[in-house]
Amino acid sequence: MRKLSFTRLRAWLVLLTISCAASSRAATLQASVQTSSLIGGSYSLIFDLINGDGAPNNTVTLSSFQFGGGGVVGSPTLTGGATGDLSSAGTLRDTTFFSEILQGFSAGTVLSFQVDTTLAFGGGTPDSVTFFVLDNGTGLPVPTLDPSGADSLMEIDLLPTPVVHAFGSDPSRTPLVIPPPMLGGSGGNAVPEPSAGALIGSGILGCYVLRRRRGRGDTNAQ
Repeated sequence: MRKLSFTRLRAWLVLLTISCAASSRAATLQASVQTSSLIGGSYSLIFDLINGDGAPNNTVTLSSFQFGGGGVVGSPTLTGGATGDLSSAGTLRDTTFFSEILQGFSAGTVLSFQVDTTLAFGGGTPDSVTFFVLDNGTGLPVPTLDPSGADSLMEIDLLPTPVVHAFGSDPSRTPLVIPPPMLGGSGGNAVPEPSAGALIGSGILGCYVLRRRRGRGDTNAQ
């Protein structure tokens, strides 16, 4: 029985090692946006996740929202693999090509939030997260200097080392003054899971300890 138990546990450790070694990398980003020019207006926040590589392999969590005297307004509109509420935390999963959280907010002086994302990349076009401020009066995003023409304030390409872009408002198309978001956290530096070598080492150490316990006749090794 002890030999069977040890064999099973060793097999479990090997499977755990393989599973963890294949885990995606991850990154945490703190973003801060000056929103004083939006005070008194009617706006919404939009966070989109585009499944560029076609694989359901990334999850993005949006949390720690601070509104600088403002707050969320109403309930969120959720599309695709989106869940949650920006009053606490929202999640985007790339289970569909397009996922979105849209929620109204009353602007304060500063909007800040945290983005925690996996960084799995299946090749081709990477998944991307984009952040917009929607002008509820026009039904369009606040114009920004985003060179793609999408008028995002921030875009994160979910590569093993993520690429983060930040854009301010476009003074030629809007009187609103919104500087590019200030970014902190790990940002463009991926935070890897424990290395395969470290996990394999842990598995070997676990097996060694079990062998020592079996040699002492420790019944807890069963």
